This record gives sequence, C-alpha cells and structure tokens, in this order.
Amino acid sequence: MFDLVIEGGTIVDGTGRPGRRADLGISQGRIAALEDLGRAEARQRLDARGQVVSPGFVDLHTHCGLDPKHSRRGGSMNYIQQGVTTVVGGNCGFGPVDFEAMMGDLECIDQNTNLAMMIGHNSVRGAVMGQADRPPSVAELSEMKRLVSAAMERGAIALSSGLYYVPGCYAQPQELAELAQTAAGYGGFYSTHMRDEADSVEEAMAEAIAVGRASGLPVQISHHKVAGVPNWGKSEATLGVIDAARAEGIDVVPDQYPYTASCARVGTIMPRWVCSSGDEEAHARLRDPGTRAQIKEAVVKLYKSFYGGELERILIASSVIEPGLVGMTFAEIADQRGAEDVYADMAEFVLELAKDRPASCDTMCTSHSMSESDVERIMRYEHTIIASDGWGVDVGAGHPHPRLYGT
Repeated sequence: MFDLVIEGGTIVDGTGRPGRRADLGISQGRIAALEDLGRAEARQRLDARGQVVSPGFVDLHTHCGLDPKHSRRGGSMNYIQQGVTTVVGGNCGFGPVDFEAMMGDLECIDQNTNLAMMIGHNSVRGAVMGQADRPPSVAELSEMKRLVSAAMERGAIALSSGLYYVPGCYAQPQELAELAQTAAGYGGFYSTHMRDEADSVEEAMAEAIAVGRASGLPVQISHHKVAGVPNWGKSEATLGVIDAARAEGIDVVPDQYPYTASCARVGTIMPRWVCSSGDEEAHARLRDPGTRAQIKEAVVKLYKSFYGGELERILIASSVIEPGLVGMTFAEIADQRGAEDVYADMAEFVLELAKDRPASCDTMCTSHSMSESDVERIMRYEHTIIASDGWGVDVGAGHPHPRLYGT
C-alpha cells in the first residue's frame, strides 16, 4: 500500500528521450517504487500526465536564512516555484555568527525550503575587528578561529568569504588560509566571492585556489563572471585556471546565475578605502571636499571603463532613499536631472545616496556588465553549478533581479 502514486509518467533519460512507462510510488515521504503501478493499492492517486516530476533542486548560492541583508526566512515562493527544495545561505562572507542562536530563531519560521548555512568570514571579522583595514592581532585571529570552529560544530557546512566587500577586502591571504584550515577540521568546503571579478579576475582566482591548496578544502568560486567591458572574453582564461587547478588535484567548481546583469548596493561602487575604520570615518571622508573629489573621480573612472561609457547599463532596482527612481536607468536619471556632465553628476548622485551608510547603502542597482558569450561559455563548462545568488521573496514583491525567479 502506497501513501501516494503519481501516475501517467514516462521515464526520461539524460538525452531527453522518453523511455518506459513508470509511475512513482511514495511511502512515508520517500520514493518506494518507479514502475507501472496501475494495479497497486494507494491511499491517493495523482494524474501527472503532461507534467514533469523531478527531484528538488539544491541552490548552492543564496542569501536565504538569517543574513541581515535580506529575508529572515529560509526560502520563499520564488524558490519553491522553481522546484528548489534546499537552499544554502551565508554566502559571500555574510550571515549569522552565533549558530546556536540562529537555530533557536529558525524554530519559529514557517515550514519552507530546507536550509543549510555557511559561516561567513566578513561577519566573523566584523564581530572581532569591526571595519579595521589591517591584519588581525594574534588574539584577534584566535578569536576568529574560535567563532569559525563554533559555527562548524553547530552545523555550518562551509566557510565563505566576500573579499570584494568591507571588511573582507582588508584581509590578507594568510588570514583566509588559517581560517580555512580551521574549518577543514570539520569537512565542508571554501566558498568565495573573489576579491575581483574584473580587471584582476585571474589573480583573484589564483588567490582562491591557493586557499584551497593550503587548507585542503574544495573551492567554490561564487557567481563566476568576468565583469566590465574591457574584460569581456576573459572567461576562456579563467576556466583554464580552474582546469589547471583540478589537474593539480584541487576540487574547484564555479557557480553561476545565467544573466548578463549583476546586482549590488550602490555603496560597492565606491573605493574600498572609503569605508575603512568604520562609518564615522567614512562620513568624514565624504564631507571633506578634497577627499570627496578624489572619491568622485574614482567613480567617474569606473563608469567610463567598466560600463563602456553607457550609463543605461545601470538600473535602480530598489531604494528606500529614492523610491521614485526605482526602474530608471542612470542615463534616464541624468536626463531627468538635466545633468551637464553626465558622469560627474551621476557620481555625485551616488555619493549622496551612500553618504549616510557608506559601507552598504539601501539602494540596489542592477547593472549589465557581462557579455552574453562569457555567460554562455561558463554555463557550458562541465563543472559549473547553476545557482541564483538570490534570497527569499514573496511573488510580486519589489523589483528584484530576475535571477531570484528565473535561475
């Protein structure tokens, strides 16, 4: 007697060709049979002709769970509607540090997707050192190791880093290697949003692989891309770097969301040194005319190089500060404001958005900085894992990057 028989199916192999007739028999929540069950006894039958029955997908790169940047739920309808039944949170170096407290908080969350969590280097470093731009002391490194060990003991599946972001960008390779060696005592892997995904992407990849080599951990290259118009085509070289590491015996895989657009907070456009030593110092730098001009010059340079001088590539996806601009491109905003010097005026616009919270800023931008050919090349790579780099949202809420729904 089966609890449920899903009937009317045909087994499809890896080539997409239909094979023999087969129904799916479920008992006590598990697959108990895959065969013709037309005469079998069942408490319930479901006609699935014309439908697809598939194992639930695992999304290895999300910001679900208790990441303070996003939803406090483990997943949501945008994942369930894509067939995702397990999400991995804590990517890019961010997430909860106290896993014991996190487990208590999860008890009150409604049933949703399964959730696995990483321990994030940014969160650990921030808890011990704040936004300090310096190497840790012996005592500080020891405390970071203790926090990593405690999280791994309580169920963290990996150590993640976000070396593009504050404060992870201030860490040196030796710090990362030692923390990865600490995590390696518990198994798992090392996941990294690399230090650079543009001009120095190959060097950043070499750094990530070196951490894997030093710790013995497998390496996951987060949302692999080559960003910025001058760097289009570099994916051929970066995938070659991965192949060389795999030939050496280091288990390296990239994950990827299948879009030419990325999504990040406006604050990440500014040079990283602006936010060193904390928000108070960053505020002072943004208020000082000379320093502000220096920051502005760096942002203008980024616009002209990274986006090929095309500000229509950047779109406001969400903003608490300027909700009326959501859905507009930077080019449209510049036109609306009657900008005389488009690049300088839009750089000033970014500095105004970020001045209250320089390290993050509540305004999210979706920006097309990748080429379709690079996206396709990475997707064809045999070791690439498809993952959303998204978070749980309710259907129809806000204007998020389409990767939240379409990955």
